[in-house]
Amino acid sequence: MSSRLAVLAAAMSAGVVAAAQDPPRTTFKSSLDLVSVAVVVRGIDGRIVPNLRASDFEVLDSGTAKPIVQFQTGADAEARLALLVDSSGSMVLGARRERSRLATEFLIAGFSKADTASVFSFDSRVRRLTPFTRDANTLRAAVTSVEPYGVTGLYDAIVDTVRTVTTEAPRARAVLLLTDGMDNASVVSPWDAASAAAALDIPLYVLSVHDDEPLKATMQVPAAATLQDQAVRTGGLATDAATPAQIGAATRTILAELRHQYVLAFPASASKGWHDLTIRVHRGRVHARSRDGYVVS
Repeated sequence: MSSRLAVLAAAMSAGVVAAAQDPPRTTFKSSLDLVSVAVVVRGIDGRIVPNLRASDFEVLDSGTAKPIVQFQTGADAEARLALLVDSSGSMVLGARRERSRLATEFLIAGFSKADTASVFSFDSRVRRLTPFTRDANTLRAAVTSVEPYGVTGLYDAIVDTVRTVTTEAPRARAVLLLTDGMDNASVVSPWDAASAAAALDIPLYVLSVHDDEPLKATMQVPAAATLQDQAVRTGGLATDAATPAQIGAATRTILAELRHQYVLAFPASASKGWHDLTIRVHRGRVHARSRDGYVVS
């Protein structure tokens, strides 16, 4: 196992699959003077690395080094989550609904006074169930009210949710997707969904709430792999959450990362189109994880 994969495995209870070679990306329009990028840094032991400075980071924009003109340290920021809950018909199977509810309970239990979430649900379309709030009863009631029905527009839902929360101030720091990973109705492709989230700097975290046996079969099909690829491309993580221990570990990891994101800003390129991003840290054996690019329109 490579050192990068070792770090990701230590960060969450299930392995994360590194992104495959990208096919051509869909361009999502934006107009930028500065590009900001959220970065999570972990050591070889999987622990979050605190107290880094701007001089510890290097930003490569399509291979060209860029100056860091703004820098925020990752220390005790609020975790502001868009919680996207799968409400399609397949979620009625086994314990999938219960696992989604349990994940919500673990999130609520891990909230600090500043942390908030907004609940969305989706089948063939997305519905917003709550504003951003830390009220446990409101969040719990919204997730409990979700009744599985209909087809699954998973990738459409990711794009719609990302676009909604990026127009708000303050905006969400991440989308957390609770799903069984099935999609049978999206118009948007997995790569388009990943490009939308990456271009707007919204990390996607995925908790796959399959039952144990269906998970083994489902994980062999491309759709499950692309969800993991999407999370990595956006700077997030994906994991399977079959047991309470796994769900608890995953939610703690997500909250910890959102509270310890570094945010870097650098001048946008004048060249239109997609720009690959690479963030490096010159401080021992560490790994920086962020979105993989941005768009200039």
